Amino acid sequence: MRPVIYDATLREGAQGAGASFTVEDKVRIVDMLDELGVAYIEAGNPGSHPKDAAFYERMRNHPLRQAKLVAFGATCRVGGRPEDDANIQALMSAQTPVVCKLGKSWDFHVTEILKATLEENLNIIKETVEYFKAQGKEVVYDAEHFYDGYKNNPEYALRTLQAAHDGGADWLCLCETNGGCFPMDVEKITRTVVERFGDNVGIHSHNDTGMAEANAVVAVHAGATMVQVTIAGWGERCGNTDLFTLLPNLQLKMGHQCVPPENLQTLVDFAHSFHELANMGVNPARRTSDSTRSRTRRACISTRWLKTPLRSSTSGPSLSGPSAPSSSPKWPEGRPSSRKYSASCPTWPRTRRTSKRSSTSSRRWNTAATSSRARTPHLS
Repeated sequence: MRPVIYDATLREGAQGAGASFTVEDKVRIVDMLDELGVAYIEAGNPGSHPKDAAFYERMRNHPLRQAKLVAFGATCRVGGRPEDDANIQALMSAQTPVVCKLGKSWDFHVTEILKATLEENLNIIKETVEYFKAQGKEVVYDAEHFYDGYKNNPEYALRTLQAAHDGGADWLCLCETNGGCFPMDVEKITRTVVERFGDNVGIHSHNDTGMAEANAVVAVHAGATMVQVTIAGWGERCGNTDLFTLLPNLQLKMGHQCVPPENLQTLVDFAHSFHELANMGVNPARRTSDSTRSRTRRACISTRWLKTPLRSSTSGPSLSGPSAPSSSPKWPEGRPSSRKYSASCPTWPRTRRTSKRSSTSSRRWNTAATSSRARTPHLS
């Protein structure tokens, strides 16, 4: 089973510093993700934010080409019933085909944060999932702090997944919420879960130690078939798994077709359009910026690219954006160093002309520096 991409930018990514989206911004971003080929789009929590509720109302008559829209929320309250829980009813009013339910997996959080017994937590997980399945919804169960919970009490962490599975959850998504686990731990734990519950397992990674994309890759290698991401890694604290980094790695390096292959070439334009909507600048060091990486490679075209194209590329010249020419440029005879060559070959950086005024200023500065050194007495 090929991995599916689940984008959480409009809920998780909106918690990032400086991120702010209007309802119309969200609609445009959903359309962009749908066109890219993302399978699931989580767009907010209608029970917590009036703007999210307004967005889901706006989307009722807005069809998508292939993506499934997801509404996010937590399990019902301890001691209550799902049909009487206001937040759960807000999720029902969103009228999305898919809901994502967040539940506690770490026994420490159950007793100290939720202030419930371990059995009570298992009951509300199962009852909440059963309620949504009875309403005909596809259910993604997000196991919050699963990896830390597993390290502390593996038996109970697996019991929370079992409760969701018994309730009929379609997906069990393992959340690396603290962002502190290393890939070797994530791979081992994920494989244990896949062996027990099958391949409808996903991962949600945070990037507090810079391991979000690595953890997502090893989880897929261990058998996970859903990866939750955000655009450009935007998210709370240090962010989440970066769609722009993970997608080419899964598709070009690991051979999983997550989106139509031709759509990978649109990632650079997608990145700039998204950041313009979000009123945020594109990080020039990211692979989708088409700035630093492109300038570096184009400056080396006459040597490395012409001789050995793969030496300067991790995935080929034109597979994940227009950062390099799709074929070797045809240079005129001679060394491509003059302006006429750069004019005939657009991929070669043009020679920067120095104005007469700046040249004069430079000579004056050199003369002044020389005169200053000449006037400085020699100290023996």
